[in-house]
Amino acid sequence: MHVNKKTISYNNKKIIIYNQLFDTRENLHIYNLIVNSNFQRTNVDVPFYSNTDRDVKWISYINPTSEISEIINSKYTKCINDFLWSEISIIDQYINYGNNSTVDFIHCDNYNLLSKNNNYTILHFANHTWNPNWHGNLLFFNDECTEIIQGIVPTPGKVVIFDANLNHSATPCNIKAEYPRYTIATKILYPILE
Repeated sequence: MHVNKKTISYNNKKIIIYNQLFDTRENLHIYNLIVNSNFQRTNVDVPFYSNTDRDVKWISYINPTSEISEIINSKYTKCINDFLWSEISIIDQYINYGNNSTVDFIHCDNYNLLSKNNNYTILHFANHTWNPNWHGNLLFFNDECTEIIQGIVPTPGKVVIFDANLNHSATPCNIKAEYPRYTIATKILYPILE
């Protein structure tokens, strides 16, 4: 299977986009597994501005021994060659649920700046279908959060890997969106080679 891959760099931080890493059949199967997951309201992100009580997110944690985990992690190790997978530690994996009332402040995913690891997030757009007019785009910002450096439409089956130090957020879905926006977030540590 040929996968279309694109890499964007900003201040030595990378965004790697894999279009259709999961084909339509695979993504539909994953969607059917996650759609009835047990979601809880949480403030998982530390926003760029300190209004943590307003950062409304709905997530469902993925059991490391679940079918979902097995499917996506085996696909990552098979198709993503940006890492030496034997050196990777998965520190968290969960499903994000987003709709037109979801608030996602600008944030970065790396909260341990003293870590001796490179921190990355792998984000899989897990809907079975998505219309660009429904919005829910993933936006990456410059360090000052004054410009958008990359916008990504949540196309089904797309996977985005990014440096956890990059500021980013998701736009709310349009009120006309026929489905909530589902993404699977995998937080990984990759050792710094000295």
